[in-house]
Amino acid sequence: MSKLVFYDWFGYNSKLFHDIHHLVDNHTTIKILKLLSDYVGNYLMLPIHLVLLAAMLLLLTKICNKPKNTVLIYIKTILVLCASMVVTLSIGYILKISLEYSRPYCTDGTVLNEMVKILTKYKHGSCYHSAPSGHSIYTTTFVFSIWPILNKYGKLVATTILAIVMASRVLLGFHFPADVFYGFTTAAILTLLVKKYTDITFSKIAEKIYSRMTIHN
Repeated sequence: MSKLVFYDWFGYNSKLFHDIHHLVDNHTTIKILKLLSDYVGNYLMLPIHLVLLAAMLLLLTKICNKPKNTVLIYIKTILVLCASMVVTLSIGYILKISLEYSRPYCTDGTVLNEMVKILTKYKHGSCYHSAPSGHSIYTTTFVFSIWPILNKYGKLVATTILAIVMASRVLLGFHFPADVFYGFTTAAILTLLVKKYTDITFSKIAEKIYSRMTIHN
C-alpha cells in the first residue's frame, strides 16, 4: 500500500513517465542528453569536478588576491561538497539496494529509447536500482553545496543544468519521475543537514587551510 501511495502515486508515476518520455524520440537529441547526463550529472565525474573547484580556489587565492572571507567561503564550500557527497551517495546506494525498484527500460516495453541498451553496458542487477536516481542525487548535492559561491548568473545556470539532468533521466528512459523526485529531495535535505551540522567545524578547518595556503605569501 505504501508503494502504491508514495511511489506509484496511484498510477500517475507511470503515466507521467510515458507523457515525458515520449516527448523525445530523436536520436541526436538522445545522444546530447546522455552526454550531458554522463559528464555533468554522473558521480564518477566527481574527481574531475573537484579538481576544477580546487583550480578555481588557487586562482582566487594566488592570482586574483580575493579577500580572505571570499576564499574562506570557497574552501568551506569544497568541504561541504565532499562531506555531502559521502552522505548523499551512501544513503542513495543503500536505498537503491534496499528498495530494488525496476527501471522503466527493464519492465516497460513501450520505452522508446532503444539506445539505452546500445550506448550503455548494464549488468542485470542494475535493472533493480531505479529509486532513487543517482544522477539526481549527485547533481542536486553538487548544486546545493556550491550555491554560496555562485552569483545570480551562476545560480541560474546551475538550476538550469540541474533541471535538464533530472528531466533527461526520464526522457532517456532510465528512471520514473518518482525516482528523480526522491533523488532530488533526499539529496537536498541531507546536504542542508550537512551544512547545518558542520558549519562551525568546517569554518575552523577552512581557517587552518587558508593559513597554510597563504603562509608563504
